[in-house]
Amino acid sequence: MNDLPRPTAFAGLGPHDLAALSEWLSALFAGPPDREAVASYRRGPAAAWLVEIAAIPGCAGGAMRIRQALNAEADDAQIAARVGAAYGLLFEGIGGPKTVSPYESVHRSGRLFGAATAEMEAILAAHDLSVPASAHEAADHVAVELATAARLLAEAEPDAATVFDRLQTWIPDFVAACAAADSCGFWAGAAEILTAIVGLATRQPDEAKALDAVVH
Repeated sequence: MNDLPRPTAFAGLGPHDLAALSEWLSALFAGPPDREAVASYRRGPAAAWLVEIAAIPGCAGGAMRIRQALNAEADDAQIAARVGAAYGLLFEGIGGPKTVSPYESVHRSGRLFGAATAEMEAILAAHDLSVPASAHEAADHVAVELATAARLLAEAEPDAATVFDRLQTWIPDFVAACAAADSCGFWAGAAEILTAIVGLATRQPDEAKALDAVVH
């Protein structure tokens, strides 16, 4: 995580920074952190990253929730197991009625592989992108949408705004469900940060570009 933006870059929060933050969130929601990642979040480079994120407007509460979940009285392996179990309960269907779907289609139409999946597949195809076979996820998974937005934003592609606008329409329901169902607090915190970053990405794009020009 040494290539993440520094706090001075966050002061501008231009496209470069929003792309990096979206890529981080994509990786986070793609799967739970392992023991090594938990160790980094507790006392390594990723711990400093969380401190920097807390300084971003709207992210302080989410960063605090993540740190609280990680700083429980347990070793790294136990924390990783706890956060991983919460991930399975929330996002992989293990939690039954408490499952929080990470797919746009479910939040828009109530079922998997709805119109949102085809729409995201079309956006990916238009930019010669695809979901890696190893991911085993539909194109409207939150991690895929965030990774796509980050890639397009980094390449100054206008469709980045299209993907962020899509996220803005269904993320509020996703975040509220995470807050209600997350037993450990880590994922509710990550979802709170997600809300803030998507909100920043969908507000005042022209101003963001101007700030990016100054910062970089």
